[in-house]
Amino acid sequence: MKAIDASPRASSHLKTLQRVGYTLNTAISDIIDNSITAKATEINIFFDTQNVVLKILDNGIGMSKSELEKNMVIGCKDPLDKREKSDLGRFGSGMKMASFSQTHKLSVITRKQNSDNSGIFYDVDEIYESDKWVMHELEKEELTDTAFDQNYKSGTLVIWKNLIKYKNKDSDDIVSEMGADVKDLENHIALHFHKFLEGPRAIKICINNLEIKPANPFFQDRKGYQYVGKEEALTGGGRITVKAHIIPHHDYMTKAEIDSFGGLEKIENGQGIYIYREKRLIQYGGWMGLQPRFSIAKLARVEVEVPSTLDHE
Repeated sequence: MKAIDASPRASSHLKTLQRVGYTLNTAISDIIDNSITAKATEINIFFDTQNVVLKILDNGIGMSKSELEKNMVIGCKDPLDKREKSDLGRFGSGMKMASFSQTHKLSVITRKQNSDNSGIFYDVDEIYESDKWVMHELEKEELTDTAFDQNYKSGTLVIWKNLIKYKNKDSDDIVSEMGADVKDLENHIALHFHKFLEGPRAIKICINNLEIKPANPFFQDRKGYQYVGKEEALTGGGRITVKAHIIPHHDYMTKAEIDSFGGLEKIENGQGIYIYREKRLIQYGGWMGLQPRFSIAKLARVEVEVPSTLDHE
């Protein structure tokens, strides 16, 4: 039997990965996942309107040069391998896929404590042209970044240049659109990562040095909140926790609080099931086909926490 090489063309493979369905918010969220996995306590996202660049900087444990080279390969993880509970990745493709959906030029600079910086650069246009998965080691003079080098002993910096979203737009439109995107991203992170942003072990996530405050969809620290109860289900892959909440009536909320959640209508339409994977909110609102929304349940929320050990299910 003759073996035939069926390896996909790099250019076609890349175009497929770029169309997985990321938005700017979900792409950045995947980078934040990596930072949390790297034990970061501070994550700062910088929007540069003048140079049309986005940077995501964390103070995590960083990577050695060899670790960086390994982790920058597409699909560097076996999804069946056992991982630490805090490891939010699965296939080893999230950061690259998320980045390629938003930019044609990806750089990653990283440093372990008491070590030198190392960096890798991907150029999407080069992959299209050469039809090969090619990445480059950054030169010494390309490994410096003021915010990174001055503020952190270790960590990782992800840089997106030539952002696709703002391509062929004039400077005024870029400033306006980036401003709207910053606000939208702030609301997205405040909700989807609220469990990481609150409590005694909270981490700090900022956009352009402004700290994001958590938006807890259950309003647990507000007057009028009711905790209904908890159930747990043990499976072969881990423990699923289900909690029921009744959020406060809007009479107990300030106008600023209501506005921060998108208005009263959005709050009341938020009834339903909220699914978390390792503390990150991944799906919410509505009853997932179990029943339609109805007025008597407009204050009801069901929180479902699923461990990453059940990913294969």
